[in-house]
Order: sequence, then structure tokens, then C-alpha cells
Amino acid sequence: MNSQAITRFAVEGIIAAGKTSLAQALAHGLQAQVLSEDDLYNPFLEKFYADRQRWALACQLQFLDQRLRQFSQGEDAPEIIVADHTIDKEMLYAQVNLDEQEFDLYQRMYQQLAVRCAFNPQLIIYLASDVEVILERIHSRGRHSENFIDEAYLYRLRDIYHAWFTGPGGKGRRVVVVDSDATFISRDPQAMSILVDACRAAPMGVSYCNPVA
Repeated sequence: MNSQAITRFAVEGIIAAGKTSLAQALAHGLQAQVLSEDDLYNPFLEKFYADRQRWALACQLQFLDQRLRQFSQGEDAPEIIVADHTIDKEMLYAQVNLDEQEFDLYQRMYQQLAVRCAFNPQLIIYLASDVEVILERIHSRGRHSENFIDEAYLYRLRDIYHAWFTGPGGKGRRVVVVDSDATFISRDPQAMSILVDACRAAPMGVSYCNPVA
């Protein structure tokens, strides 16, 4: 399968990995529709970052609901779609954010609801980001809701993401792991061309691409 045959792409990575910028650049080159996390509204997010233990479950449930609603919009779309997130991330964040009892409840709900997800990407670009770079981006973009994010939280997220998308999450679909600065790639035509070529040639399972020489 090449990129011309693929109609459902997704870009994944932890907070501030450059998902939206890369998804928009890829969508521009493919003349595709974008499904962006920026369009999701979660009234619990800022409260969660200030007090994770209290607001984690409410925040997770809100995101699950919003993500499923958004993905249902692209169910019958004939055009190419590029999303800057996947339904996978809900369980990954839940593993980090929820206590044992909350996770057990959430997992049962997720298993019933996620099967209805209308957006199933044929190819995922996973951004394997450096946590120090992520912290710099978080501080530079100055979002008030992210002021409480700490380094330990990001490392735990990074480890869970990496284990999933280079392991079980790569089975039965194509995952292209990019260990480069996604923000730079999205602005550089040559790097984008290298990445698109890697997507065209991607075999089933996990493959790797470094578009930045």
C-alpha cells in the first residue's frame, strides 16, 4: 500500500510533540481534511493539571466523549483525513492519570465505547520526542493550563507512549516512528518529502524515519 491508497492518517505523540503542526503540513500536501485536538473542549483540563488526583477521571471521560464525537464526523468522508490524535491515547493517558479503581472503571467503559470509534488510521506517524525539548515548548507557548506539568509526568507519558506505539500498538497497522523535531519537519519541504516517501514505503508494523539529516 502507498500513501495514495491510504486515506486515514494520524500523528501521535505526547503533549507539545508537534502533532498539530505536522498533521496540518501533511494534510496540506495531501489536500486532506484535518481532525485536530485543538477543536476539542474540556472544561476539566485546567482543573486536572492543578489537582490531578481529584479531576483525572472527569477529565479522561470528557476527552473520551469529545474524541468519539469528533471521529464520528469523518466516518463517511470520502476525502483523505489526517488527525493529530488517535483513540489509543485515551488508554495511555488513563494509565498515567488514574488510580487503580478509577482505571478499572474507565477501562471497562473504554472497551465498550472505543469499538464504536469511526476513525481507524491506516498509518500512524509517532513522534518520539525528547522530554527536555517538550518542556521548553510547553514553557515557550505559555498555556496557563499547562503551567503545572512537571518533568516526571512527561517522562512517564513518554515511556508509556513509546512502549505502546513501538510494541502492541504497531501490530496490524503501519506505524512510522519519527525521532526528529516535528516542528522543523513541518516547516521544511525536503524533510516533509522524506517523511511522505517513508509513509509510502511503510510496511505493516513499525518502521523508522529520520527526515532531518
